[in-house]
Formats: sequence, C-alpha cells, structure tokens
Amino acid sequence: MDRRRHSFVGGLLVGLVGIGILVITVIALLIAPVVVWFAWNVLDFGKAIGAGDLGFWGIILLSIFLVGGAFIRIVVVSLVFIIDPAWFSKAGTLMWPEPTFKIWVATVLLVLVASHSAAATRRRSEYRGNEPPSYA
Repeated sequence: MDRRRHSFVGGLLVGLVGIGILVITVIALLIAPVVVWFAWNVLDFGKAIGAGDLGFWGIILLSIFLVGGAFIRIVVVSLVFIIDPAWFSKAGTLMWPEPTFKIWVATVLLVLVASHSAAATRRRSEYRGNEPPSYA
C-alpha cells in the first residue's frame, strides 16, 4: 500500500512540475510579442540600430526566435528563407545605438525575452538529471 502511495505522489509531483513549466512557457509566449513590440517599436530600438520598425509578423517571428531554443531558431530562419529568400541578400547597415536610457531599457527587455530560452533549457537539463528510478 505504501509503495502505491509513493508512486501516486511521485506521479502527481512530476505532473504538476510539467504543468507548471507548460504554463510558464505559454505565458512567456503570450507576453513576449508585447515586450518585443514595446522594445523595438515604441522605445525605437529598431531605429536606433538602423533596422527600422517591425510589422506584426516580424514581431511574432522575432519573439519566437528569442524565446525558442536552437531548433526553433533554425525553423524561423528556414521559414524566412522559404517565404522571402531575397531577404537574405538585402544589404543591411546596422549601427551601434546612442547610449540613452530608453535604448538601455529596450535592450534589457529584449535580453529578458531571450533569457527565457536559456533558463528553460537549464531547468529541463537539471530535471533530467534528478529523475528518480522507476517505481516498478
């Protein structure tokens, strides 16, 4: 009887951790486009580096690129290449932005969005290392 209880509690905890990670990921994916839009278009980070404003799909793709892992980044770059291959041959001249407080805030916001990916990867790898043996 005691073994079944431990198995149930262990399964419940693993399920709750999984749901928690899923909820945090969904919230990050919903909030990330708003934060990217604010940093890029409202705080003029794009104009400051010479890239201009982003439209709706540009914001969505940049958000997914920043939040996602390496595989997701490859998918985003592949989508851009398939949809608009001429985009890669366009000349772009980016510049270092002026050191203003507004640009600093925009940079911090974009780094926070991008750091979600690294933190999620770290949590997954730590969790895999602490998995208990099976409760057979």
